[in-house]
Amino acid sequence: MAGLSGGGDVDDLQCDMEPRAYNTVILTSFLIWAFIHHVASPLIFNRNVAYRALNKYKRMEWDSRVVSTLHATSVSILCVVALMKESQLWEDPFFAQGRIGLTALCISIGYFLCDLISMPIYYDRKNQLIFTVHHSVATISFYLILIYRVGLFFGVYRLTTELSTPFTNQRWFYRKVGYTLDRRRVAIVSLIFSIFFAITRNFMIVPYWLFVYSICGTPKHMAAREQLPGLDLPWFVCSLTLDALNIYWALTVYPIGYKSAYMLYKADWRTDFHRARDRIRGRFLSARRRAMNTELITSLRRSTSFNLIQRAWEEWSLFPEDFSETELFTMSVSERSSPLRRYSDSDDSNSNKERGNKAFLNLQINGGIFYTTALLIIILDCVFGSHSPYTILFIANKRKLAQCIGEGKNRGRLICDWVQADIKSFGLSGTEELQCTQSSAFETAISIC
Repeated sequence: MAGLSGGGDVDDLQCDMEPRAYNTVILTSFLIWAFIHHVASPLIFNRNVAYRALNKYKRMEWDSRVVSTLHATSVSILCVVALMKESQLWEDPFFAQGRIGLTALCISIGYFLCDLISMPIYYDRKNQLIFTVHHSVATISFYLILIYRVGLFFGVYRLTTELSTPFTNQRWFYRKVGYTLDRRRVAIVSLIFSIFFAITRNFMIVPYWLFVYSICGTPKHMAAREQLPGLDLPWFVCSLTLDALNIYWALTVYPIGYKSAYMLYKADWRTDFHRARDRIRGRFLSARRRAMNTELITSLRRSTSFNLIQRAWEEWSLFPEDFSETELFTMSVSERSSPLRRYSDSDDSNSNKERGNKAFLNLQINGGIFYTTALLIIILDCVFGSHSPYTILFIANKRKLAQCIGEGKNRGRLICDWVQADIKSFGLSGTEELQCTQSSAFETAISIC
């Protein structure tokens, strides 16, 4: 064997790697893929809305494609590393051995066996037949290489075709979560998938068969035929079958790639870049605002004015329950000033009757007292402190604020308008403490509730 393999080092490597040891790797691979398919993937994606909306068979296919993506990614990396680091595979394609390449074949055999068992559950007859042929041919070829230790280079070379599999699975996931084919991200993935498919499954056929033609009839080829009787039959039949399947799939893949490339060519990329930039900037500003509000809330909870306002809010009701959102909206449209200011302690009952709104009676008695107390505390805090009066008023009592906001956000925004108008009417709008915007004050109130 040393003479056939071209050196004693390769012979020693072959002796170290017994086929029985790799049977354990195959069994372990089979169990891992089966666990991910039938246990881990359903548990992980059970919270996904799109996954729960699928029927039983589509969920099985979802789980299968998760396993397929993990397998294709792992073995593709191993095969590329094997072809780059294990140079003996190129020097002696028939008898050279490598641990990385053999491990990749064992992982693939375990995956193909696992998928062969699961496919009859969720695939239709046409796809099941095609993939059964594909998996069976690949499993037989790789196992013969593993047992007889002949032609490892060819097995590793053909296994690099799995580079395109993660992208075709990603296209399927996009469709199932509701993305249409005209979406930009779907088109990008489709184009990448088409390019990798063309390179790994079609273009690489040509150098493969040229290399096979160059080594046929050589002494190494004859020695390999002696070690594995009938080598040429499974070698050529399996290779031609896989090539025929790849050419058949290419008839569907190439139109997809062409449509995706055309759509991306016609797309308005400048507008999309601007939208993406604005979206990222908005998210950054929103995160920064939330962080600042959190820090402000923490500091306010330690202040004396916060405790005073909270006590005042608990003793008097600012917004009675008989105020509906329609009434609040009508009030805000009719007059821009705050109802708190219009119905303060100085208002008498006759003026209230003239306005004809009985809902303000409770606010006249209770709201005016609270408003006067709270506003004085805010003015003092603005003069002697550095906290925003908007935020102080909003976080005074989160339970009361949550009741005011109710189901929607309109009432909370009206509150923000009223407070802003009243604070400005006292001549405080020019101070640094009142630079807090209406939107950030409202977001602070919502975050507390």
